[in-house]
Amino acid sequence: MVIMKTKTKSTPRKRKLEEEVISSLPPKKGRDKSINRNEDVVTPKHEKKVENAQKKTKSTKVKSKVKKNFVALKCYDERVEEISTKYSIPIDLVETNVSNIVKLVEDNPKLKNSLFTERFPIFLQLNVWKIPKCNPTLIRIQLEHSLLDTDDEVCLIVPDVKGIKNKEYEQHIEHYEEILKQKEVTGIKKIMTLHQLKAEYESFELKRGLVELYDMFLVDGRISGRVVHHLGKIFYKKRKIPTPIKMDLGKIKNSIESAFKKSTFQVHSKGDSFMVQIGHSKMSTRELVENIFIAVENIDKQFPGGINNLKHINIYAQRGSSLPIYVALANPNTIIVPKVKVKKPKHCKDVEGELTTKLNHKVKVKPSGAIVVTQVNDQDD
Repeated sequence: MVIMKTKTKSTPRKRKLEEEVISSLPPKKGRDKSINRNEDVVTPKHEKKVENAQKKTKSTKVKSKVKKNFVALKCYDERVEEISTKYSIPIDLVETNVSNIVKLVEDNPKLKNSLFTERFPIFLQLNVWKIPKCNPTLIRIQLEHSLLDTDDEVCLIVPDVKGIKNKEYEQHIEHYEEILKQKEVTGIKKIMTLHQLKAEYESFELKRGLVELYDMFLVDGRISGRVVHHLGKIFYKKRKIPTPIKMDLGKIKNSIESAFKKSTFQVHSKGDSFMVQIGHSKMSTRELVENIFIAVENIDKQFPGGINNLKHINIYAQRGSSLPIYVALANPNTIIVPKVKVKKPKHCKDVEGELTTKLNHKVKVKPSGAIVVTQVNDQDD
């Protein structure tokens, strides 16, 4: 028998050396222990440089996150932080959306002309689950910062002073100017009496010109109903409905300062969207963020159904897109349709009495004017 010897291919000497060097290296993170023959050999120095670069990028990301949280949480009062945690609205999200909504409007090429170089208002857009059943009513929300600038003009509408003729407007104005000086009230550009308002601004065109003259209107609470009824719809459309104040000598300054920080909007049953102004583009992001959180807290108290009836809240700028800050994932079937109760005056009560024209009958007069007559049965002793 002839035995044939098979020749085994021997590995080259260089390949053996490479395998010995690779096996002697310690295993590292992010690198497999088995290395293909066709791959390039990575030196330990190169791996150290890659690991150091990865550590630097991770550390910078962590530091940037920490800085953002630090700015968002430490620059605001405790009240803002409490509202943020109560309604699950992060402060970082509100900050970024406020700055982004301003940039969207400013960078819009269609709005870059002379008409829109001035400030523009910023709103909170409220979308509800259930439309409230109510007549159109006004809701005034208190904010943290005023919606006015130092250059804005305010008009104050006051009742006529007793003992002075209605047509002598200058004497009425001098009387109220002295009161404002004594109480150190500033920021009011024009004082107008009720008789002057009715005499000089009767037509719709004159009222439309009056809306554009001033940035805000204040009115004495005793005549607010008559003034709002006389001014009409144009003031509702321009969102310049006169804000009532108390003209008491001890509270006039505080009442006017708080009125500057109020935002008014109308609640109706015609749609599921409502707009509340919370600032303008000239305000800083800090002021806008604080106004948003204070407005959300007051909306929960005053809006029909509260925060549970709100589907989502968006930051909206005129002719710009809206950015969300609050989204609710509730079941709409569990939400009850809110009903707004009309507040009755203090002396609005039913009046009862005996009826003299009929024996054994009583009469009841209701505030609406309805009369109800009932018979009373005599009981034998």
